[in-house]
Amino acid sequence: MVVSILPVYLMFQAQASPAAIGLIEGLYQGSPSLVRLASAVVIDRLRRYKELAIAGYAASAFAKLGFLLNNEMDDFAPKPGEANAYGLVQGESNAIQPNKHPLSSMAPTLIVRDGKFYLTLGSPGGPTIINTVLQVIVNVLDFKMNLQRAVDWPRIHHQWLPDELRMETGFSPDTVELLKSWGHKIKTVTSQGEVAAILSDGKWLQGAADGRTEGTAKGF
Repeated sequence: MVVSILPVYLMFQAQASPAAIGLIEGLYQGSPSLVRLASAVVIDRLRRYKELAIAGYAASAFAKLGFLLNNEMDDFAPKPGEANAYGLVQGESNAIQPNKHPLSSMAPTLIVRDGKFYLTLGSPGGPTIINTVLQVIVNVLDFKMNLQRAVDWPRIHHQWLPDELRMETGFSPDTVELLKSWGHKIKTVTSQGEVAAILSDGKWLQGAADGRTEGTAKGF
């Protein structure tokens, strides 16, 4: 069983990699409605259009494929060496300069099994995005959870600085105490990420919206 994971990073520019475009266009030709739906869910919920605009982001449509783009200026380091709003400390390499791409944690992901669409998912959340997306993938592929359970399962996050392990509520007290005994500084958080995901079981599409928000999954 071959599973390939293809994160499609679309940041700061209106051009994806040829490999990403080729895969998506191939899926688009085979099932236009599926890919349009998947594209909308992976990048973000449409309800966030207004939120993004209010926040001062520049969003635009990626020709034909339905991806939303974000200028991501806030992902640069305005003050290298100092923590940003997420506690991340970045260096001069991510300082604001012309002709540079900012560092980004965006990880909208397509998973293909035997050359066919299997799973797509994504989440907002700044530096927590990669860990959030990865944990849902592991829950589905390795722990064989159904999609909704995989999305709802408690999450953890560590980003080096600050040196703390952030954990949602829902983990067993024994697990938390074991991690503390290994030297982890535990910080309990109420929520991490807002995953939206679609899985194809060969016959049906399964949709899952994160129970951490008011989102829902619906078919058309």
